[in-house]
Amino acid sequence: MSPLRRRQLRDENDGLDLHIGDRPLALPAPVATLAREQLDLRPDDDAWLFPGRLPGQPLDPQYLALRLRPLGTSISALQNTARFRLAGAVPAKVLADILDFSVATFENYARLADGTRGDYPALRTR
Repeated sequence: MSPLRRRQLRDENDGLDLHIGDRPLALPAPVATLAREQLDLRPDDDAWLFPGRLPGQPLDPQYLALRLRPLGTSISALQNTARFRLAGAVPAKVLADILDFSVATFENYARLADGTRGDYPALRTR
């Protein structure tokens, strides 16, 4: 996954939404707080949301992890939450192919999320 750009964050519905693809994802409070701080610091809409020390480079993921720790979360926890939420809305096979995971992993996430997308082949047009 590529680093985030400022233009991918939008203030909508009394919250901060992250736009990846065509569906917005409402950011939870700890992450929204950190993202809002970054938005306030950077005026350029096309800039990295978390710019690194070197011009034109994004922030190192290890440094970002250090900033998330005081907020009570981690990159790993956020990734797992994102996978769980996606599994409830997107077919397991599609997610597995896109994210290079086993189908069984996303079938398990979908089952835990009470997802109803296991019948993906039946959704295809003939």
